[in-house]
Amino acid sequence: MRVRLTLTTLLLGAGIALLALGAGPPTRAQSLRIGVQAETTSVDPHFAITNPAVAAARHMFDTLAHPDARQKLHPGLALSWVAISATEWEFRLRPGVRFHDGTAFTAADVAFSLARAPEVPSPFAGFRVLTRQITGMQVVDPMTIRLRTEQPFPLMAEHLSAVPIVSHIAAQGMGTADFNSGKATIGTGPFRYVSWVKADSLRLARNDAYWGNKAAWQEVAILPIPDDGARVAALLSGTVDMIDLVPPAMLANLQTRPSIALAATPSNRIIYLTLNVMAGNVMAGANPQITDAAGQVLPQNPFADRR
Repeated sequence: MRVRLTLTTLLLGAGIALLALGAGPPTRAQSLRIGVQAETTSVDPHFAITNPAVAAARHMFDTLAHPDARQKLHPGLALSWVAISATEWEFRLRPGVRFHDGTAFTAADVAFSLARAPEVPSPFAGFRVLTRQITGMQVVDPMTIRLRTEQPFPLMAEHLSAVPIVSHIAAQGMGTADFNSGKATIGTGPFRYVSWVKADSLRLARNDAYWGNKAAWQEVAILPIPDDGARVAALLSGTVDMIDLVPPAMLANLQTRPSIALAATPSNRIIYLTLNVMAGNVMAGANPQITDAAGQVLPQNPFADRR
């Protein structure tokens, strides 16, 4: 059996560029094992905006809007959104959605999540960049929330499409450790949290009450395999059914194998090189990263000179 699957994590600054899928035996059709280069640093969905963290969170937690492969937004936990004035947005939420513990999803969960996301302590890039434009929130009714900004902000829905929504009941007063233990890991996503053992596996179970399309697998195990060769070997041996970040040097060999399906998708992350014109926070003076041929720091940053 040969199966093709495309898995995308289309969030701001995150994306899976290339995946390989091995056709597992029919007896494993209800379980999926994924070998990943890097595991998440936490299952607290507000802990970090890193590729592994975002990819893991998307399985368990949902967002207000869903971007497709062309970055067009579609309704998620919000059915619609509209700017009702130059500085106020109204989101109408999807009725009938329930968290994994059976509690109803409401605007209170959105307000709680948008307040919590930028405040979670973390050494990694956080969610403040996505929520800092919000200066006020009003829960109009259980299915409607309004967000205020100081200045017009036309990208509100795009930014919030990357902010996971958690249960204000389950997560109230809970920290990252409570999410990592599973105590507070209650979302509305297509999979439920089962367990997370760092450096071993993240295990999920299908959420049969999910409001959207049901997942094809009852169980998913995400296994960190940092070494490229070991990750490919695990795929070829059947230890895992899928891997991410296929090593380019091994791509040609994998393409010759009829039991392997390769899938690629563009990422919405832009990586670029630029001259370092900075010296601390000013455009002049010495920069410790810029030296002469002998390795001595230059007294002036030559790249700060427009000539």
